[in-house]
Amino acid sequence: MKRLFLIIIISFTVLSCENEIIGLPAYEDVEIIEKESELSSYINRIASSDNPNEETISCIKFNYPLVIYLFDANQDYVSSNYINSGTEFSDFLNSIPINLQMGINYPLMTTDSNGNIIEIQNNQDLKESIETCVNEELIIACKNYLTGTNEGEAYDICYWEIKSFTNHTEFEGDLFSLSESGRLSFYHDNIRYDGSWLAHSDISEDNLYLNIFLKNNGELNFLNKDWEVLSGFNECCNFEITDGTNTILMQRICLAKCINYEIEICQEDPQQPLVVSLEKYIPCMFTINTEEFLDPIQFNFYETQDWATTATDSINLESYTLISNPQSLYLNRKSYYTGTNIDDIEITVEGVTDCN
Repeated sequence: MKRLFLIIIISFTVLSCENEIIGLPAYEDVEIIEKESELSSYINRIASSDNPNEETISCIKFNYPLVIYLFDANQDYVSSNYINSGTEFSDFLNSIPINLQMGINYPLMTTDSNGNIIEIQNNQDLKESIETCVNEELIIACKNYLTGTNEGEAYDICYWEIKSFTNHTEFEGDLFSLSESGRLSFYHDNIRYDGSWLAHSDISEDNLYLNIFLKNNGELNFLNKDWEVLSGFNECCNFEITDGTNTILMQRICLAKCINYEIEICQEDPQQPLVVSLEKYIPCMFTINTEEFLDPIQFNFYETQDWATTATDSINLESYTLISNPQSLYLNRKSYYTGTNIDDIEITVEGVTDCN
């Protein structure tokens, strides 16, 4: 009798091992993930987040260990698989036979980029969580690229020059300077416009947008809209946006030694006249406003303070030859709409041979 009872126990154990690993959760409530689905692609990119050679998703991580189930084409159970790490998960996903598909038993625990634990309830919840964090990362990357944040302390300022503008060549050469706080300055035709900017995304369309607002009396209202981002922020140093009709291509320029109204310019040959393009240093002359929007400011450079006060013989911003080294110049700023004088500021321009 004891021998018969022992045989029954052994037989039951063998049958159990043939169906699933002992100690793993049941698979009846598993949600199957289609092999070629967008969610399946997301999961592969999360699992391979430690691989520098892959296009990965790192803003959300799975909390291991976890259990992945495999099913055949008829959605019949095949196996249960215990996963202990991202590397193990990535290898497992790459080894799944083409005729099988995987399933996850929810709830699933994940961790976001801030270290918060997120409980995922189903496939749709997982897909939305991944898309949300991916878009947040995309926006952060865009903001860092536009403001020069990812350049560290190598430069005093980074800004953008319009290289081409469909149907609006009059804006080519104009400058955008953007701050991390979401404010911007736009420099056009010796006028500085105050405004704001915002990067945002549309998850359903998988598009990134740049919203621009400039305070003006109507002359630049056509710029105040959402612009779709076509390229940039993952490839130095261009940025391209479109409203569907007009396309703007901008190039990033970063400057060192461009602060406190002191400009240093590389002079390779001290015996030759030093020609400077003051236009490229204009963003150094203005502090981006962080409070109320200011009216546009008109500005010009002059050789003397008297000429600045009387607006006599302004300097050509594109090309000016210094008459001494260093040389003082004077920046006159006044209200564009009222003509009221704001200030006359002395700036110093110096050619240096140490160009590192």
